[in-house]
Amino acid sequence: NALQEKATLTYKDLLLDTESLKPSDQLKLEGKQLNWWQYTQIQSRFNSDKKTFGIYREPTQFDKFYLPSNQKLLSKIYKYLLNFKMADEQVKDCMVKWAQNVGHQINLDKWQRLWKDIKIFKSIPYRENYYKMYYRWYMSPAKLAEMYHCSDRCWKCEVERGTFFHSWWTCKKAKEFWNMILLFIKKVMDIQVPLDPTILLLSMLDDNLSKDQKYVLQHIITAARMSYAQVWKQNYIPDEKNLIEKLLYCIEMDRLTSILNSENNKIFVDRWKCVYLKLNILTMFCYKAFY
Repeated sequence: NALQEKATLTYKDLLLDTESLKPSDQLKLEGKQLNWWQYTQIQSRFNSDKKTFGIYREPTQFDKFYLPSNQKLLSKIYKYLLNFKMADEQVKDCMVKWAQNVGHQINLDKWQRLWKDIKIFKSIPYRENYYKMYYRWYMSPAKLAEMYHCSDRCWKCEVERGTFFHSWWTCKKAKEFWNMILLFIKKVMDIQVPLDPTILLLSMLDDNLSKDQKYVLQHIITAARMSYAQVWKQNYIPDEKNLIEKLLYCIEMDRLTSILNSENNKIFVDRWKCVYLKLNILTMFCYKAFY
Protein backbone atom coordinates (compact mmCIF):
# COMPACT_ATOMS: atom_id res chain seq x y z
CA ASN A 1 0.00 0.00 0.00
CA ALA A 2 0.98 3.66 -0.12
CA LEU A 3 2.35 3.82 3.41
CA GLN A 4 4.54 0.74 2.94
CA GLU A 5 5.75 2.05 -0.42
CA LYS A 6 6.60 5.41 1.09
CA ALA A 7 8.55 3.72 3.89
CA THR A 8 10.89 2.03 1.39
CA LEU A 9 11.45 4.95 -0.98
CA THR A 10 14.86 6.62 -1.17
CA TYR A 11 16.10 9.58 -3.17
CA LYS A 12 17.69 7.09 -5.54
CA ASP A 13 14.15 5.97 -6.47
CA LEU A 14 12.78 9.49 -6.72
CA LEU A 15 15.46 11.41 -8.64
CA LEU A 16 16.12 11.92 -12.34
CA ASP A 17 19.66 11.79 -13.74
CA THR A 18 19.71 15.58 -13.48
CA GLU A 19 19.26 15.21 -9.68
CA SER A 20 15.83 16.79 -9.77
CA LEU A 21 12.69 15.17 -8.40
CA LYS A 22 10.71 13.00 -10.81
CA PRO A 23 7.20 14.30 -11.67
CA SER A 24 4.38 12.63 -9.76
CA ASP A 25 2.93 11.19 -13.00
CA GLN A 26 6.22 9.42 -13.75
CA LEU A 27 6.37 7.99 -10.22
CA LYS A 28 2.85 6.60 -10.65
CA LEU A 29 3.85 4.97 -13.95
CA GLU A 30 6.77 3.33 -12.09
CA GLY A 31 4.32 1.88 -9.57
CA LYS A 32 4.99 4.30 -6.72
CA GLN A 33 1.53 5.18 -5.48
CA LEU A 34 1.84 8.60 -3.84
CA ASN A 35 -1.08 11.00 -3.42
CA TRP A 36 -0.62 14.73 -3.99
CA TRP A 37 -0.06 15.45 -0.28
CA GLN A 38 2.65 12.79 0.11
CA TYR A 39 4.36 14.04 -3.04
CA THR A 40 4.24 17.65 -1.76
CA GLN A 41 5.84 16.57 1.53
CA ILE A 42 8.63 14.72 -0.29
CA GLN A 43 9.19 17.71 -2.59
CA SER A 44 9.49 20.07 0.38
CA ARG A 45 11.87 17.73 2.19
CA PHE A 46 13.97 17.22 -0.94
CA ASN A 47 14.43 20.96 -1.49
CA SER A 48 15.47 21.37 2.16
CA ASP A 49 17.89 18.42 2.14
CA LYS A 50 19.48 19.43 -1.15
CA LYS A 51 20.14 22.93 0.16
CA THR A 52 21.41 21.83 3.58
CA PHE A 53 23.26 18.55 2.97
CA GLY A 54 23.45 17.94 -0.75
CA ILE A 55 22.27 14.71 -2.34
CA TYR A 56 24.32 11.48 -2.38
CA ARG A 57 23.31 8.90 -4.95
CA GLU A 58 25.29 6.06 -3.36
CA PRO A 59 23.63 4.51 -0.27
CA THR A 60 25.25 5.36 3.05
CA GLN A 61 25.91 2.76 5.74
CA PHE A 62 22.67 3.69 7.47
CA ASP A 63 20.74 3.35 4.19
CA LYS A 64 22.06 -0.22 3.97
CA PHE A 65 20.50 -1.04 7.33
CA TYR A 66 17.07 -0.73 5.73
CA LEU A 67 17.78 -2.91 2.71
CA PRO A 68 15.82 -6.22 2.67
CA SER A 69 17.68 -8.82 4.74
CA ASN A 70 17.12 -11.91 6.88
CA GLN A 71 18.73 -10.06 9.79
CA LYS A 72 16.69 -7.85 12.05
CA LEU A 73 17.47 -4.13 12.05
CA LEU A 74 18.84 -4.15 15.61
CA SER A 75 21.13 -7.09 14.80
CA LYS A 76 22.53 -5.29 11.75
CA ILE A 77 23.18 -2.10 13.71
CA TYR A 78 24.81 -4.02 16.59
CA LYS A 79 27.10 -5.94 14.22
CA TYR A 80 28.07 -2.71 12.50
CA LEU A 81 28.93 -1.02 15.81
CA LEU A 82 31.09 -3.98 16.89
CA ASN A 83 33.14 -3.69 13.71
CA PHE A 84 33.02 0.08 13.58
CA LYS A 85 36.30 1.71 12.63
CA MET A 86 37.10 4.67 14.80
CA ALA A 87 37.91 8.02 13.24
CA ASP A 88 41.34 8.11 11.58
CA GLU A 89 42.71 10.73 13.91
CA GLN A 90 41.81 8.76 17.02
CA VAL A 91 43.34 5.58 15.63
CA LYS A 92 46.47 7.41 14.56
CA ASP A 93 46.81 8.98 18.00
CA CYS A 94 46.85 5.56 19.67
CA MET A 95 49.30 4.21 17.11
CA VAL A 96 51.63 7.16 17.60
CA LYS A 97 51.58 6.82 21.38
CA TRP A 98 52.36 3.11 21.21
CA ALA A 99 55.17 3.72 18.72
CA GLN A 100 56.65 6.36 21.04
CA ASN A 101 56.47 3.96 23.98
CA VAL A 102 58.04 0.94 22.29
CA GLY A 103 60.67 3.09 20.57
CA HIS A 104 59.93 2.16 16.94
CA GLN A 105 57.20 2.32 14.31
CA ILE A 106 54.76 -0.58 14.29
CA ASN A 107 53.94 -1.91 10.83
CA LEU A 108 50.39 -1.14 9.70
CA ASP A 109 49.90 -4.82 8.74
CA LYS A 110 50.41 -5.75 12.38
CA TRP A 111 47.69 -3.33 13.46
CA GLN A 112 45.32 -4.81 10.88
CA ARG A 113 46.10 -8.36 12.04
CA LEU A 114 45.44 -7.26 15.61
CA TRP A 115 41.85 -6.33 14.71
CA LYS A 116 41.40 -9.67 12.93
CA ASP A 117 42.69 -11.51 16.00
CA ILE A 118 40.12 -9.82 18.21
CA LYS A 119 37.32 -11.38 16.14
CA ILE A 120 38.31 -14.93 17.10
CA PHE A 121 37.04 -14.19 20.62
CA LYS A 122 33.34 -14.30 21.40
CA SER A 123 34.03 -13.61 25.07
CA ILE A 124 33.28 -9.99 26.00
CA PRO A 125 36.06 -9.82 28.69
CA TYR A 126 38.59 -10.91 26.04
CA ARG A 127 37.54 -8.19 23.62
CA GLU A 128 37.29 -5.64 26.38
CA ASN A 129 40.91 -6.28 27.36
CA TYR A 130 42.07 -5.89 23.75
CA TYR A 131 40.22 -2.61 23.34
CA LYS A 132 41.39 -1.24 26.68
CA MET A 133 45.01 -2.00 25.83
CA TYR A 134 44.88 -0.61 22.29
CA TYR A 135 43.00 2.57 23.22
CA ARG A 136 44.89 2.87 26.55
CA TRP A 137 41.68 3.08 28.55
CA TYR A 138 43.17 1.88 31.84
CA MET A 139 43.32 4.91 34.12
CA SER A 140 46.92 5.35 35.26
CA PRO A 141 47.99 7.29 38.38
CA ALA A 142 49.39 10.05 36.16
CA LYS A 143 46.07 10.40 34.34
CA LEU A 144 44.08 10.44 37.57
CA ALA A 145 46.46 13.05 38.99
CA GLU A 146 45.65 15.36 36.07
CA MET A 147 41.94 14.94 36.75
CA TYR A 148 41.77 14.97 40.54
CA HIS A 149 45.09 16.50 41.70
CA CYS A 150 46.04 13.33 43.60
CA SER A 151 49.41 11.54 43.72
CA ASP A 152 50.85 10.48 40.37
CA ARG A 153 53.20 7.86 41.87
CA CYS A 154 53.02 4.33 40.44
CA TRP A 155 50.80 2.06 42.55
CA LYS A 156 53.24 -0.84 42.20
CA CYS A 157 56.72 0.61 42.79
CA GLU A 158 55.50 3.79 44.53
CA VAL A 159 58.57 5.63 43.22
CA GLU A 160 58.25 6.54 39.55
CA ARG A 161 55.54 8.62 37.89
CA GLY A 162 52.76 6.18 37.03
CA THR A 163 52.12 6.72 33.33
CA PHE A 164 50.14 4.14 31.38
CA PHE A 165 53.25 2.55 29.83
CA HIS A 166 55.23 2.66 33.08
CA SER A 167 52.40 0.92 34.96
CA TRP A 168 52.18 -1.83 32.36
CA TRP A 169 55.81 -2.21 31.32
CA THR A 170 58.73 -0.17 32.68
CA CYS A 171 57.86 -0.49 36.39
CA LYS A 172 60.27 -2.94 38.06
CA LYS A 173 57.33 -4.98 39.42
CA ALA A 174 55.73 -5.05 35.96
CA LYS A 175 59.03 -6.35 34.56
CA GLU A 176 59.08 -9.01 37.27
CA PHE A 177 55.56 -10.05 36.29
CA TRP A 178 56.28 -10.28 32.56
CA ASN A 179 59.47 -12.26 33.17
CA MET A 180 57.37 -14.70 35.20
CA ILE A 181 54.95 -14.94 32.24
CA LEU A 182 57.79 -15.72 29.83
CA LEU A 183 59.01 -18.52 32.12
CA PHE A 184 55.45 -19.84 32.30
CA ILE A 185 55.15 -19.82 28.50
CA LYS A 186 58.48 -21.62 28.22
CA LYS A 187 57.28 -24.26 30.69
CA VAL A 188 53.91 -25.02 29.10
CA MET A 189 54.64 -24.41 25.41
CA ASP A 190 58.39 -25.07 25.03
CA ILE A 191 58.89 -21.88 23.04
CA GLN A 192 61.06 -18.85 23.72
CA VAL A 193 59.17 -15.54 23.59
CA PRO A 194 61.16 -12.27 23.74
CA LEU A 195 60.44 -9.63 26.38
CA ASP A 196 58.70 -7.32 23.91
CA PRO A 197 55.79 -4.98 24.72
CA THR A 198 54.28 -5.37 21.24
CA ILE A 199 53.94 -9.10 21.94
CA LEU A 200 52.91 -9.08 25.60
CA LEU A 201 50.81 -5.90 25.68
CA LEU A 202 49.40 -5.86 22.13
CA SER A 203 49.47 -9.59 21.22
CA MET A 204 51.35 -8.94 17.96
CA LEU A 205 52.83 -12.41 17.64
CA ASP A 206 55.73 -13.74 15.60
CA ASP A 207 54.82 -15.02 12.13
CA ASN A 208 57.15 -18.01 12.64
CA LEU A 209 54.75 -19.59 15.13
CA SER A 210 52.24 -22.19 13.97
CA LYS A 211 48.53 -21.41 13.94
CA ASP A 212 47.85 -23.46 17.10
CA GLN A 213 50.85 -21.96 18.88
CA LYS A 214 49.60 -18.46 18.13
CA TYR A 215 46.14 -19.38 19.31
CA VAL A 216 47.30 -20.80 22.66
CA LEU A 217 49.83 -18.01 23.16
CA GLN A 218 47.14 -15.37 22.58
CA HIS A 219 45.06 -16.91 25.35
CA ILE A 220 47.98 -17.13 27.79
CA ILE A 221 48.98 -13.50 27.16
CA THR A 222 45.36 -12.34 27.43
CA ALA A 223 44.98 -14.27 30.70
CA ALA A 224 48.16 -12.60 31.97
CA ARG A 225 46.91 -9.11 31.12
CA MET A 226 43.52 -9.78 32.68
CA SER A 227 45.10 -11.09 35.90
CA TYR A 228 47.41 -8.05 36.05
CA ALA A 229 44.46 -5.70 35.47
CA GLN A 230 42.60 -7.28 38.39
CA VAL A 231 45.26 -5.95 40.79
CA TRP A 232 45.73 -2.73 38.81
CA LYS A 233 45.61 -0.45 41.85
CA GLN A 234 47.43 -2.77 44.27
CA ASN A 235 51.13 -2.67 45.16
CA TYR A 236 51.69 -6.35 44.33
CA ILE A 237 51.60 -8.46 41.18
CA PRO A 238 49.63 -11.67 40.49
CA ASP A 239 51.40 -14.95 41.17
CA GLU A 240 51.48 -18.03 38.94
CA LYS A 241 48.51 -19.60 40.74
CA ASN A 242 46.39 -16.57 39.89
CA LEU A 243 47.56 -16.77 36.28
CA ILE A 244 46.62 -20.46 36.03
CA GLU A 245 43.14 -19.76 37.41
CA LYS A 246 42.65 -17.02 34.85
CA LEU A 247 44.01 -19.26 32.09
CA LEU A 248 41.53 -21.98 33.04
CA TYR A 249 38.77 -19.42 32.72
CA CYS A 250 40.09 -18.42 29.29
CA ILE A 251 40.24 -22.06 28.18
CA GLU A 252 36.66 -22.56 29.31
CA MET A 253 35.65 -19.52 27.27
CA ASP A 254 37.48 -21.03 24.31
CA ARG A 255 35.61 -24.31 24.78
CA LEU A 256 32.29 -22.48 24.73
CA THR A 257 33.43 -20.50 21.68
CA SER A 258 34.28 -23.72 19.84
CA ILE A 259 30.77 -25.01 20.65
CA LEU A 260 29.20 -21.80 19.34
CA ASN A 261 31.30 -22.10 16.18
CA SER A 262 30.24 -25.77 15.81
CA GLU A 263 33.88 -26.89 15.76
CA ASN A 264 34.93 -30.50 16.11
CA ASN A 265 35.75 -31.18 19.78
CA LYS A 266 38.99 -32.90 18.69
CA ILE A 267 40.34 -29.51 17.55
CA PHE A 268 39.84 -28.08 21.03
CA VAL A 269 41.35 -31.18 22.70
CA ASP A 270 44.45 -31.21 20.46
CA ARG A 271 44.93 -27.49 21.02
CA TRP A 272 44.90 -27.54 24.82
CA LYS A 273 45.75 -31.05 26.01
CA CYS A 274 49.50 -30.44 26.08
CA VAL A 275 48.99 -27.35 28.24
CA TYR A 276 47.02 -29.33 30.82
CA LEU A 277 49.54 -32.15 30.81
CA LYS A 278 52.43 -29.73 31.33
CA LEU A 279 50.67 -28.01 34.21
CA ASN A 280 49.59 -31.34 35.69
CA ILE A 281 46.24 -29.88 36.71
CA LEU A 282 43.75 -32.38 35.31
CA THR A 283 40.77 -31.15 37.29
CA MET A 284 37.21 -32.40 36.95
CA PHE A 285 36.72 -29.84 34.17
CA CYS A 286 39.75 -31.23 32.33
CA TYR A 287 38.40 -34.75 32.68
CA LYS A 288 35.02 -33.77 31.23
CA ALA A 289 36.57 -31.75 28.42
CA PHE A 290 39.15 -34.26 27.28
CA TYR A 291 37.74 -37.72 28.01
